[in-house]
Amino acid sequence: MKLVEKMTMQPFTCLYCGKGNIPNNDRTIGPFVDLERDVNFNETVYVCEKCALRVGSCVGMITADEQRELNDQIKKLEKELHNTEAKLDKRTRQRDLARKRLSVVGTSIKVIRNEKEKVGA
Repeated sequence: MKLVEKMTMQPFTCLYCGKGNIPNNDRTIGPFVDLERDVNFNETVYVCEKCALRVGSCVGMITADEQRELNDQIKKLEKELHNTEAKLDKRTRQRDLARKRLSVVGTSIKVIRNEKEKVGA
């Protein structure tokens, strides 16, 4: 099997739907899958992209619509992950700052106690 942009051998139609070498809206013709098999006295077997995707979905391949939907879900989840990581980074910085302040307060209390002990001694 091979992928071709245009059917070059008779019959010039998709085996399943009958689509021929007619340009799409974007002026492209294919792609088609050339099954590289001859039937009915040297008639080549072609399947258009749409029908090939239908065949693939019969054996578990996802459709183009399913792929788009999954890609949209992935983008949404990546954005949510980014936002969650940003919140976590912010909270980590706040925690680290609070620990530094607590350390300074703890050190200050020790210094004050030491000074009181010196004065009282």
